[in-house]
Amino acid sequence: MKRLGSYFGMQMNRMLRILPVLFAAVAATFAVLGVCAALLLHSADNAEGKRRFRIGMVGDSSDSYLGFGISVVQAIDESRFMVELVPMEEEEALSGFRRGELSACVMVPDGLLDSIIYGRNDELITYLSSEGQKGLEGILGEELADIVSVLVTRSQSAIFGMQQIMRNHNRGAEVSALTDRMNLKLFDVVLNRTGLYTLEELGVSGGLSAIGYYLGAFFVFFLLLLGIHGSPLLVRRSSALPELMKSRGIGAFGQVLGEYGAFACMNLICFAVAFMAIGIILNGGFIEIQEWEGMGAEPLRELFVKILPVTLMLSAMQFLLYELVTGVVGSLICQFICSISMAYLAGVFYPSNFFPETMRILGQLLPAGTAMRYIQGGILGELSLKTVLPVFLYLLLFLGLSVLARDLRLEKGRRR
Repeated sequence: MKRLGSYFGMQMNRMLRILPVLFAAVAATFAVLGVCAALLLHSADNAEGKRRFRIGMVGDSSDSYLGFGISVVQAIDESRFMVELVPMEEEEALSGFRRGELSACVMVPDGLLDSIIYGRNDELITYLSSEGQKGLEGILGEELADIVSVLVTRSQSAIFGMQQIMRNHNRGAEVSALTDRMNLKLFDVVLNRTGLYTLEELGVSGGLSAIGYYLGAFFVFFLLLLGIHGSPLLVRRSSALPELMKSRGIGAFGQVLGEYGAFACMNLICFAVAFMAIGIILNGGFIEIQEWEGMGAEPLRELFVKILPVTLMLSAMQFLLYELVTGVVGSLICQFICSISMAYLAGVFYPSNFFPETMRILGQLLPAGTAMRYIQGGILGELSLKTVLPVFLYLLLFLGLSVLARDLRLEKGRRR
């Protein structure tokens, strides 16, 4: 035990010697991530009420019905806050669509209104969108086209049915007036459709607000990048020291425990500095986290204690990667690729709810996904055994594999 304590002390001394330089690297990382987060959350393009989906309308809008309908949508209907219909020529619309200036194009054929009025329905509207467009704009476009189709065909069927019933009961003289009244009622239903539902906001993911979600994502990504900063401490250029330590009675388990302990302490110190910086930002009122409204930075201090197991778990994962990949270049590339790929699948850059089911499940099973769920639960104050247990299982697994990898390396060195 005394020898183990001495080895741990030696590793801590190494860590403290590189700490000043490490703080500079951590500060640069924090600054870059902070700028990216600010641009993401406060970008003018994504600010509420600042962006609308521009749809090019190609066709003769001089028709009184079609022109009136477009004017009403742009002047009265609530969709004007989300969708902008822009009448233009076909060539102009296609050119704007290719340049990305338009979200979609709608081609309205001549005689469309006559086809609808007389029930022929032989003229089709062409809705043009990008191939594979699966984002919010694509979803809205598909829903818009479906809603328009349903509204037109259902209202048309209702009016024609009413007219036929009136004629069957010898009340044909009233058909014209009742048709106008029915059209006005349907028109009123369309304009007041927001009264047909209530809107409940569930947050970006897991019930978190956008800023709450990306705060958790920031913590996970910051911890993943700390593995790169640990290279001066963990990159091993030769196996002489581990073999010497073994000859003095410190085996694979003791070596891993001493080196991992120093590395974990280093990450905890860096993470604490990042937390203090975020606390200053919160106290200054520069950002407001909906989940902690009116509470200042107090929940942040509690969250730091809650996140300690995640810090230890991700540190153990990074330590294992250094054990498996030797050399400065190889280990840094491995750390970087693993960090970026796991961060993407875990939903750090983009909420994983928008991913295909297979990718979403894979992301949740990865260590970064486990960390995301844990930190999200910590922000909401809803940590449970389901989120805590995987973190400790991963921690034990990574440390066990690290001991095994070190033992195999020592055995290989003994045979040489």
